[in-house]
Amino acid sequence: MGYQSPDIRAGLYLVATPIGTASDISLRALNLISAADVLVAEDKRNLLKLMKIHDIKWARRILISYNDYNCIVSWSTVVEGFKRNREKTLFWRPDTWSMELMKQKVISTNPFSWLNDNDWHYDAFNKSIINKANNYDFTDRLRPEHTGTKKSIGLTRIQGFEACINNESGLIETKGPLIDNIKKMKFFNGDLHPFDVMLFWGTLRQNIKDRIDAYSRSLLND
Repeated sequence: MGYQSPDIRAGLYLVATPIGTASDISLRALNLISAADVLVAEDKRNLLKLMKIHDIKWARRILISYNDYNCIVSWSTVVEGFKRNREKTLFWRPDTWSMELMKQKVISTNPFSWLNDNDWHYDAFNKSIINKANNYDFTDRLRPEHTGTKKSIGLTRIQGFEACINNESGLIETKGPLIDNIKKMKFFNGDLHPFDVMLFWGTLRQNIKDRIDAYSRSLLND
């Protein structure tokens, strides 16, 4: 069922959360966390853990952290339920490209939550994009030298999807309106790895800004 909160008057509320034991929190605080449309936390990981313990649903609400140093280690996107059957894939090194085995689990961070859990997450502010270029050759990305190809970007006509990390493979699975539209592409097989950055464009840009701001504040406080 999940925690059910009563109706609460709209406004800004400051809520003290427990440092140690998760049960050291008032019902009033749980009511506010459950009812809020936007949650701002110093560390979103701790808040999400607290919400999970008290069975407070995520429910596609906005969660913002102003002390965020997290960044992606690696990630690879697929359609929900897709299992990559390739044993090897192209892998970039500073000196050249090589073929690497893909049997090992991918160590991923969900770009919508910046967490490593296996829950579905959604970012209402994310904007997905598409690359546009005249005479663009897909193999240009494999060349060590700069080709001079000019590309532009634009927002996808359809926006919105959810993402979660597959517990077994580490792949980031996705579902939603934008993903359903991509499935209609000719020869599409369910692997979204070529669209990794384009799908999460908005949240990647925001995370970079948050990390720069957090680092700048840390310098001012030193």
